[in-house]
Amino acid sequence: DFGSGVSSMRKIAIVIQLSDASDYEGGDLQFYTTKNVTTAPKDKGTVICFPTYFLHRVTNVTKGKRRSLVLWVSGNPFR
Repeated sequence: DFGSGVSSMRKIAIVIQLSDASDYEGGDLQFYTTKNVTTAPKDKGTVICFPTYFLHRVTNVTKGKRRSLVLWVSGNPFR
């Protein structure tokens, strides 16, 4: 979400959980905070907003389908 070119204009990521947590296994949105990994809630309808420079990932979906809507708020690069 963060890098050179168009992605460098992304400031905020917004992830909306569209699937019910019981519809899939895996697919955890995780953030690396200091020495810990924090896993975001998976409840349907949950909205998670974070700066795109936060180190994050989504683990592999091992069963079912995970659906989410991802939006980015863009602007001038951070200084």
